[in-house]
Amino acid sequence: MGERTSMFEQLVARPRLPRLTFGIGLLLLVAPFAAAFVDGSLPEILESGNWRALIVPPVVILYILLVAPRMKQMDDRVLQTLRTVAMVDDATFDQTVFEASSIGRNAE
Repeated sequence: MGERTSMFEQLVARPRLPRLTFGIGLLLLVAPFAAAFVDGSLPEILESGNWRALIVPPVVILYILLVAPRMKQMDDRVLQTLRTVAMVDDATFDQTVFEASSIGRNAE
């Protein structure tokens, strides 16, 4: 039985270096302000208070990058705990988990 991995788990949920996550987050937070600066509208955005709208998408993405690896670890612990209380043998449990969590690439 293969390891169940979705595209999200392969690209986002796997643990990575904290420095890399910090760098990606910093880049995501700076990019909208840099684009506004290049456009010449940065002073207007800062004065009007609309800068908050610029940081919402990067903050959400950064939150997902920070939380996803921890959620993956929690998912693994839940499966280990369920294995102890499941009234089926290990092979059946593994097969059930694999079938329930397998997502085809076209469905993602």
